[in-house]
Amino acid sequence: MSELLPCPLCGPGKVFLNPPSETYRHGSINCPACLLTLPGEIKDPREMIEVWNTRPAGWQPIETVPKDGTKVDLLYPYPRGRTNDCQWREGGVYGTGNWYWQTPTWGSQPGKGVGWHLLPESEWETHHYPNDEPTHWMTPPAPPEVKP
Repeated sequence: MSELLPCPLCGPGKVFLNPPSETYRHGSINCPACLLTLPGEIKDPREMIEVWNTRPAGWQPIETVPKDGTKVDLLYPYPRGRTNDCQWREGGVYGTGNWYWQTPTWGSQPGKGVGWHLLPESEWETHHYPNDEPTHWMTPPAPPEVKP
């Protein structure tokens, strides 16, 4: 089994592999110093280590994040972890400014002959963490190329 690489945020500290067990269906890898955690659906410890060791680089300190509506990935303290495609919004129903993200939402149009379908992004559900502040950010990776 490969050795775990150091934490990408705080450097050469000890990180821990917590393999799945009878108590916890899914394992995790975590850094106790900064609380960075790789949670998820991965059950094979070798695959968990591979994902941790090949994680994307490019995390930046939160103080440098753009707050102009650009979508970025944010890193929150444990247990939140990485949250994708976040945008800063001033004002709104949740206060003076906060990080938000949306999740795809399905809907229907009764009486119009349109069954369940993916709604336009402008109608997706909006979320935020009211009491947590992210520690780092990065530009989302480019999607893979799709060949016809």
